[in-house]
Amino acid sequence: MAPKLPPASLELEYIYGSSRKGCKGDIMKVNNRGHLVYPSAACAIVFDSQRNTQKIYREHTDDVQCIASHPNNQVFATGESGIGDGVIHVWNSNDLRTLATVNTSRWFKSGGVIAMAFSPDGALLAAVGGNPLDSQLLVFDWENGTLVASTRCSNRRTFYLDWNPIDNTIVWLGKGELKFFEVSNGAIRAQQGDLASLGDAQSFYDVVFNPVSGNSYVSTKEGNVYIFKANRMIGKKQLHNGAIYCLASSQDGFVSSGKDGLVKIWKFDMRPGVEFTQNGELNVGYAVDSCIAGPDSVVFTRGYYNNRLERFDPQSGRDELISLGHSAESNRTELWALDTVPNSNLFFSAGDDGRIMLWNKKSRYPVSSRRVPRTQFRGISVTPNGAQVAVSTMSGDVFVYNVQDFTGGEPDEQPNPQTSFRAGTEEIRVMRFSPDGTMLAVGSRNGKIYIYNVQNGYSKVTTLEGHTSCITALDWSTNQTYIQSTSGDSSYELLYWEVASASPVKQVTAMRNVEWFTQTCPLGWTVRGIWDMREYKNGTEINAVGVNFERNLIAYVDNSGDVNLCRYPTLSNNPPRSKFMGHCSRATNVAFSTDGEHLFTCGAEDLSIFQWKIVRNHEPLDEVPQTRQERRQALNESVKQMSDSTKNPQLGRSSVLFRTTAKEYGSKPVNQVSRHTTWRGIDGKFSKGFIGGMYRNNSLNTSQSRNRVLKDTGFSNMDNTL
Repeated sequence: MAPKLPPASLELEYIYGSSRKGCKGDIMKVNNRGHLVYPSAACAIVFDSQRNTQKIYREHTDDVQCIASHPNNQVFATGESGIGDGVIHVWNSNDLRTLATVNTSRWFKSGGVIAMAFSPDGALLAAVGGNPLDSQLLVFDWENGTLVASTRCSNRRTFYLDWNPIDNTIVWLGKGELKFFEVSNGAIRAQQGDLASLGDAQSFYDVVFNPVSGNSYVSTKEGNVYIFKANRMIGKKQLHNGAIYCLASSQDGFVSSGKDGLVKIWKFDMRPGVEFTQNGELNVGYAVDSCIAGPDSVVFTRGYYNNRLERFDPQSGRDELISLGHSAESNRTELWALDTVPNSNLFFSAGDDGRIMLWNKKSRYPVSSRRVPRTQFRGISVTPNGAQVAVSTMSGDVFVYNVQDFTGGEPDEQPNPQTSFRAGTEEIRVMRFSPDGTMLAVGSRNGKIYIYNVQNGYSKVTTLEGHTSCITALDWSTNQTYIQSTSGDSSYELLYWEVASASPVKQVTAMRNVEWFTQTCPLGWTVRGIWDMREYKNGTEINAVGVNFERNLIAYVDNSGDVNLCRYPTLSNNPPRSKFMGHCSRATNVAFSTDGEHLFTCGAEDLSIFQWKIVRNHEPLDEVPQTRQERRQALNESVKQMSDSTKNPQLGRSSVLFRTTAKEYGSKPVNQVSRHTTWRGIDGKFSKGFIGGMYRNNSLNTSQSRNRVLKDTGFSNMDNTL
């Protein structure tokens, strides 16, 4: 019987966090319905903050790093990084319809799209991209899919691009330079910003325009606004103490925010020499990198790597938190730890930012956010009764908290652990409580698994030693007698352990009928089909696996950021699966809610948590059979070609993972293996030089060592297969 499609599909319901990886300048917008529009990972979010609901645009295949608003505030353009094709999508924010798609790879090569702006009439779209230190400026008739004009932009870093609605010039801002471009008769004329001895060359971050005079107000690193008439500077005003990162137009003025932690509201004043006057202020206390003015409030976010959105009402002076997420002080911060609280709507996450966050999937609000300074969290596990949560760090520390302590309190308040201990000195990515909650297994990067007695104050009981590299996953058997574990890096081991004796199981056939309380190990008989040979060449590409509590769905996430869904168990090679995109790079963890209604995934670099609604008996989406590259190719074929498609690199992974010496699997009868079964490895670290067979402890052998092969595997089909 042919393998069946999974009995469910996924719909992306909500994204916790607003990742802005690679974004520069003002990246928050407001549409014609008053909803916030901003990028997150490889998506664009239309956020109704009053109802706390989201519409999510998911046609991109890479990081969305810039956004532009059409003059009607209903249509938006989003541009992606250049790891893929540097695609620009123009779409309707009310119904998420794609209106146009522009592939910029011919001009921008691998640099991607850095900044964009619509013309005052909305007919043209200007885009800067390519090498950040040798960028190009393109102007498109986006509706007809034609390139109107192009020119070299600058050898300085780009911070912002906008189109003056009064004098119809394009204003480009960068590091130490600003330029003014005029588009006419298919050509672009560039003029350098003339400081006229009134100002200094420095970083220029943002710009707004006076709706009457057409003067440009340009924000600077030193805290001034430089005032330009055409391309010539005519004056300046000190607005902030320190860099002004954002200027956002309002109904009768603009809003400014910057490094000094102040959000200021300004009103245009047409008196000669005045230009504008201050009309309000909020002291946030942290640098504010982006803000947007609505009809009666200002929404802002703190810092480039901070996922905190707040709303300020100038009339009442009230400051309200409307969205929260994991944050970072650099682009090296990652998010790995994710687990659900059994029999509830709650789930936990913990990241390199030192935050432990408790979420409610029904209300889609954070219940609490706790922070341990100078700590990087990598693993998390909740007890089966939902009473305690253990969180592990990059340095081998484990903290245990009472779940009930994660209610109330101020955001980022430091929590008090019930207990803490050290399990080695290296990263701990995986932990798992036993089914009855009396023991905790902790897997370290040093290849050891430490077992702790929960009822005896988390005292160490024993250590399981045998893996040759870092522990990536582990599961308890339902009867708590056994543990299965996998390790990563170059070993790709699956080992079985008898907990009482702290020894590896010598007969792998004894594990055939063992029932596992969870299935998070990416290697094993019931999950072998997830290793699609077209997609994965390296055995570390799948980062996490989860099986739902009904035991009919398996979800797994990989280094491409894909979320995959299959029927469980996966006993055949390359079983039918559904693939869902949205994370911008590595997706690192996955967890099913205990009620079977939702799936949660998190991304390493995008610092975002995706909440997927599980739709039963749903027809697979059109994207299901496509790999990420196949989807890009289909996209390129559907758009009006403005580039030479032969120059697009073919990045698809279609080569086989390994090839055996046997012509037919399972054709060889059961026998004593007297010599190694040798595979002819092809290019790729995971497959090259495979020896195959079994380790002496009966785990799968996928290493290159020739001294770890068992003579009798016990499986007739294993003599010639991996």
